[in-house]
Amino acid sequence: AISIAGLGAILLKFEAVFYAIKILGAIYLVYLGLRFFSSNHLQISTEDNKNNQKSISIYKLFSEGFIIGISNPKAILFFTAVFTQFIDPVNNQLLQYIIMLMINAVITFICMMVYAVSGEKFLNIFKKSIIKKWFNKIVGGIFIGLGFKVAFND
Repeated sequence: AISIAGLGAILLKFEAVFYAIKILGAIYLVYLGLRFFSSNHLQISTEDNKNNQKSISIYKLFSEGFIIGISNPKAILFFTAVFTQFIDPVNNQLLQYIIMLMINAVITFICMMVYAVSGEKFLNIFKKSIIKKWFNKIVGGIFIGLGFKVAFND
């Protein structure tokens, strides 16, 4: 929807804005990586999760997901570049965009459900203390590496 509104075109036009968002994203990835890497434990207790789920509102979950999704300039640029290839300028363009957005939403929903079900299945593996110890180190290292790759990759 943001691509349709033209933000993707603005980001393509003003490279400085895209670069600033890219650098901020890289800094955030390194920050998250350092937090993971320095953490001594991984909290994955199902009892804690069930108690926490009751106290988190659906609005809060939706707004956090919305902010993450809307602040991803690469996704905006991707949709701007891809969607325009499949739009027939003669026919109703808004309807074509809506159809493509709905198809994308269904595919994304299916992928996220697969991730959620897989996460539930792997929960028992991550309850082992040695796995907990190394998981944060590995994930932290990956985030730090990705942050540097984003910052220094053209």
